[in-house]
Amino acid sequence: ALGPPATEDAAPPAAELDSAGDGIPQRVQDVRFRQSLNTSIRFDLLDVNELEGNEDDPEARGGSPTGPSVLRRPKPKSGRLNRLRFQASSLRVRGNRWTAREIAFTNDPFTPARSWLIGYGVEALLEDDGVTRIRAQRTRILLSNRLALRGINNTTIGEEGLQISIDADRRDRDGTYLGYNLPTLRLGEKGRLELQPQFMLQRAIEGRTDSYSKPGGTLAGPRVSQNISLGDVFGLVGVLETPIDRFRLRALADLSTLNPDNFRAGTRSRASLDTPIPLPGHDTAQAGAFGSYRELVFNGSLGRQTVINSYGARLGGSLTFNRQDGDPIDRSRSTPYLAPVQVDWSAISGSYRAELFNTDTLDTQWRTRLNANLSSSLQLLEAPLDPERRQPAALHYSPEPIRPGLALDFGLVGTGAFYQDGDRQNTLTLYGGPALTLGRFRKPWFDYTKLTVLVGGTLRDGLSPYSFDRAVDLRTVSFRAAQQLYGPLVLEGGATVNIDDRSRFSGDVSNSYVELKLLQRSYELGIFYSPYQGTAGIRVTLNDFNFGGSGTPFVPRAGVPGEPAVSDESR
Repeated sequence: ALGPPATEDAAPPAAELDSAGDGIPQRVQDVRFRQSLNTSIRFDLLDVNELEGNEDDPEARGGSPTGPSVLRRPKPKSGRLNRLRFQASSLRVRGNRWTAREIAFTNDPFTPARSWLIGYGVEALLEDDGVTRIRAQRTRILLSNRLALRGINNTTIGEEGLQISIDADRRDRDGTYLGYNLPTLRLGEKGRLELQPQFMLQRAIEGRTDSYSKPGGTLAGPRVSQNISLGDVFGLVGVLETPIDRFRLRALADLSTLNPDNFRAGTRSRASLDTPIPLPGHDTAQAGAFGSYRELVFNGSLGRQTVINSYGARLGGSLTFNRQDGDPIDRSRSTPYLAPVQVDWSAISGSYRAELFNTDTLDTQWRTRLNANLSSSLQLLEAPLDPERRQPAALHYSPEPIRPGLALDFGLVGTGAFYQDGDRQNTLTLYGGPALTLGRFRKPWFDYTKLTVLVGGTLRDGLSPYSFDRAVDLRTVSFRAAQQLYGPLVLEGGATVNIDDRSRFSGDVSNSYVELKLLQRSYELGIFYSPYQGTAGIRVTLNDFNFGGSGTPFVPRAGVPGEPAVSDESR
């Protein structure tokens, strides 16, 4: 979509900015949300910071001992921005390089665009691996044509992540730290190595560290307070991913210190070698091997537990029954109806060295764990289809149309774990609860409410000798609620509570969080606080869409209906 960017100095009228764009010929069709690019800045607030489970570790894939009745803060579909519209008054192309005096980009398929970036003195280089590197003398990011932010002058399309990150980790890094993402190192045609050097800001200011056990002592020993050396203020994280024939190797090395005395207690790593396998009736299935050193595993009320080392093999797959073709947003149906039934299963067998439950003693045993998880939803009530569900007005505050309704989410999880010394732990978990959606998120006041509640109960036979997989949350209730306050402002929160009055963990709260979000079609801004993790921060999400057509020029221009002029301050 080409057209001259505006140069007028007049401030955009608020009424025009609030327009949904229905009076503008959009020249796009079949707009569908794909995924989101998500990043955040977190700040350490408390002395305890229990990080959430990693969805890539072997235990999380098989279902944690707490069962899926735990509701955590929802994570957007992670990915990258694949579709960008751009607009320039002129563009000069020479070979694999192009330049522009001014150029604007947006991830929004509609006009007026809710988020866009304008750059001045821009030069782009198209490399052979499909990556486009862009440099600009000056850039500005505009959100809803109201808020102007200083943009990043150097960026890359085809790779994810910001160069500089601010994060918090009380467990391993004593609080706030800074990271710098180095350029991706290409290994062969499809391999890649990501490196992030780190500086432990809070540790350097305090001059001490409480993250490690006594140097030279047992890794199961208590943490001790130490004066830091120069190596303790630096760290490094490396992520390797590369194909090996039909297998794919993934490896992570996490060094929270470069001090040789603390190296054993300051390193975490894991690696996996997996390959897809054809199994009848399966959507996906894979087999592979894994290994880890000091890997963290989330276990409900017990928090994050460390497996000192492990290695073994795994097999897993997923199936879908009662599959419904087509986009559910566009499908008209009568209620009640049963949603697709998802079945996930896994078999993991390996050697584990970890702390025995409620002790500081390490033990090594061979462990085999079988897991099967069935989940679905029964839609009890659902509002009729919105005839304007693919128009700008229906996607004013959300990347997908909101369809009011009432559903009953439910599931069943069975696990069996067998240990070398003859111990066993078998569990059967049944969970379920209502999921209520009210409003279509189109009106300015209280037009969107979402409430999800899950109650879970677990029958247990036997006990695990370890802490990392001991089933302790046998009765839980989880909730997540979101409420539109005004316009794009939404307040969301959730938590999981142990309600087993026979457990010493009864009343313990985990995964608690609250977030104030500003939602728009193409982006999301959130300020969150997690009492459970002891962190707060800012989260930014950009949404990616599939659509057909070229779209209408999106850079605001004076005198064009629905396209207010951009002030010089915004530009």
